[in-house]
Amino acid sequence: MPVFEATMQLRCTAEALFDFLVRPANLPKLSPPDWDLRLLEAPEICQLGSRLVIQAKRSGIPQRIVSEIIGLEPHSVLIDEMREGPLRKLVHSRTLLANGNSVSLTDRIEFEPPRGLLGLILTAQRIEKDLAALHEFRLKRIQELLEPGQPG
Repeated sequence: MPVFEATMQLRCTAEALFDFLVRPANLPKLSPPDWDLRLLEAPEICQLGSRLVIQAKRSGIPQRIVSEIIGLEPHSVLIDEMREGPLRKLVHSRTLLANGNSVSLTDRIEFEPPRGLLGLILTAQRIEKDLAALHEFRLKRIQELLEPGQPG
């Protein structure tokens, strides 16, 4: 199964970052504007077993994604698994490693591309490229929103 993994270093506490990540209302802030991401169903704060229903557009095509929180350790681990969506499988693990007033956030995304005609377009290489671009976008947004002295 293909895996995308990337780490970002942030000048904020693990507590502040984790608190930001477990609030689904922050998810649209971390998505490119052209995705038009909307939460259709989500708790205020994620807990183990929480269900999120998201609508987004990719290449102008609306997509409905349902995911469930399957792993959660306060201030250190958040894992969600896609239950419904365009890919056959997607598990997104976020691991936070505190270092004083900074934190390392590692995203690990295990995925399986779709089958059929959609699989001819959404290949593993295309998905990895999209995930890398999304990672860069999210790094900048988290820095803007959480790091001291940043506009946002």
